[in-house]
Amino acid sequence: MMFAHWHSNLTRECRPKQDLPILIALLYSFFVAVSFVISLYVLVPKPIRELARDDPRQIKSRMIAVWAVCLVSILVYPLLFCDEATIQPTDNHGEFDSSNDNFVSALHLMGWSSQNLMGPLLHSMLLYVGPIFVAFCRIHVFRQRNKSSTFFSILSTVLFRPNLPSTVDERWSDLRNLVVAPLTEEVAFRGCIVPALLIVGMKSAKAVFVSPLFFGTAHFHHAILKLKEGGSSIKFVVLVTLFQFTYTSLFGSYAAYAFIRTNSILSVSLSHAFCNFMGLPDIHFLIKPNPESPMYIFRWSIRIVHIVGIILFIKGFSWEFLLPNKPVLMKHIVTMSSSP
Repeated sequence: MMFAHWHSNLTRECRPKQDLPILIALLYSFFVAVSFVISLYVLVPKPIRELARDDPRQIKSRMIAVWAVCLVSILVYPLLFCDEATIQPTDNHGEFDSSNDNFVSALHLMGWSSQNLMGPLLHSMLLYVGPIFVAFCRIHVFRQRNKSSTFFSILSTVLFRPNLPSTVDERWSDLRNLVVAPLTEEVAFRGCIVPALLIVGMKSAKAVFVSPLFFGTAHFHHAILKLKEGGSSIKFVVLVTLFQFTYTSLFGSYAAYAFIRTNSILSVSLSHAFCNFMGLPDIHFLIKPNPESPMYIFRWSIRIVHIVGIILFIKGFSWEFLLPNKPVLMKHIVTMSSSP
């Protein structure tokens, strides 16, 4: 009975409550962000919290905790932002006509759709054209030194083997970093927060910059963990935390923008997972390459390809097949607001 009630809340037509203040959306966003972090401490037993970060028991407990927060955030959304009083059944059986072009459910708004699945992933790959080129340069160098090896064995060695898990602990770490973390973070910080900000009237351009602040702030608890572990000065921890806040907020802005354009939580999750897999580019090599490195002979080619990748990434914002020119999420918001 309870499941049917929640299912109905999420899948029926969602029309925005009238005159909802932006403060409600901001408080909801704050609740999502704070709950996401606090769950890692409150819902994870203390003996497990004291284990190493990559211990499978720690990872499993944290996965359950963040999924619990995502579920609660999703269930709360229609209660806060969808007006039940305006919803009327459309047939004699009391069912809602989801085939109607104007039909938009809470799940639709939160991006549970398979549309535009590959666009943000392909777009973010353009930004990594440089690092991908570096990887193939490494393959070339490795092949010169190991002429008896086949291309595919070199490809496995240079590109994948260092990143593939070889132990149980590593498999759980990769599941966390490449699957659970991207998906849960996108569900919470894009799927729940962005539609909440838009439905109360915040402009999309503003939401793109406001929503990542919750995402970036949610990473501040890493500073507490570093200080508890010891071995690092307060100044170092502060600098690292500020750097992490900066790049997580920048990525959050991109993810929010891509989510507004595609209204697909799966698509931005794939992009997020790819960026986690690739990591940050080796900026130091681009600025001051080591003459003793076997990659030194490719330094100018690597620099040029990095620049080309950045240019393609910027151009990609206008390519319809990557990111729809008409934001899908905003279309849904307008449709909801104009429905009789």
